[in-house]
Amino acid sequence: MQYYVDKNSLDYFVYGGTSSASFNFIIIENDNLNSFENDFEIISIPGRHGDLILNNNKKKNKEINIEAYIDLKGLGDVKTVAKNIKEWLKGEVKYKTLTFSNDITTYEAIVVGPIKLIEEIEGLLNISFKFSCKEVV
Repeated sequence: MQYYVDKNSLDYFVYGGTSSASFNFIIIENDNLNSFENDFEIISIPGRHGDLILNNNKKKNKEINIEAYIDLKGLGDVKTVAKNIKEWLKGEVKYKTLTFSNDITTYEAIVVGPIKLIEEIEGLLNISFKFSCKEVV
């Protein structure tokens, strides 16, 4: 496959010590730069002027959605690559370290929901999935 940019300059992420670049990921969409949401409740009390804020002093997990293409060149056939990716992303049910090349934040993350894999054209897979992440402080 011909690239119009240097393949080494593409964004990537590292999950559980394995880089998405090792699977030839070409990330087309991710929302890792969105902020975490503070965990608090706003409670309206009848007869009181202004709402009461109940602060839980923590941040909620955030979801990071990933959509990418995978260039199969040099990786093997579709079945083998799909099996290896599923094993990497969903093999263990536990938080793993997650970092992104375009972000200084370190996360603890787990893949939630399905991993969607579609071979759109021969030798090119489309993949989409999401992480549930907490910030490492």
